[in-house]
Amino acid sequence: MTAAMIELDDGAQLRTWTTGSATPQTVPLVMVHGGPGVPDYLAPVAGIIDDLCLVHRYDQRGTGGSSWEGSTRSPATFRT
Repeated sequence: MTAAMIELDDGAQLRTWTTGSATPQTVPLVMVHGGPGVPDYLAPVAGIIDDLCLVHRYDQRGTGGSSWEGSTRSPATFRT
């Protein structure tokens, strides 16, 4: 598993996780959980499928390890 902070164009930081491996036979999958205001809860599901695909997950803005800072007008903010 790789954990990383991704900086959005407005300066906010989103906490992310990537599991599985990228090979020509695998397809990347982004898991988008419900909300608003909910941190990632899909780790158990990712653990079931990460041998089949490359799985990306995140904490929504202002939840879990993601910051709230930045403009709320950016389309990439995942504002809650």
